[in-house]
Amino acid sequence: MAVTFIDTVECARVRSGGSQGEVAEILNRDLCGARNVVGMLRWLNKGESLEARSAPDNHQLIYLMEGEELVIVRR
Repeated sequence: MAVTFIDTVECARVRSGGSQGEVAEILNRDLCGARNVVGMLRWLNKGESLEARSAPDNHQLIYLMEGEELVIVRR
């Protein structure tokens, strides 16, 4: 098994649509050979939000590192 170090500070941040902050992929095929998973970091400023959507063929894990959140579940 190989070990791959990913320096998340060096990952390119891209402005996401609307007011959904900046995002950087930290886990994907190009960075470490991941075939069935994509890991992303997201930075939100005050007033920005993330609208996470579920789909039958994928899963999302959302982990808040600092700050405050309001979670609204829409079905």
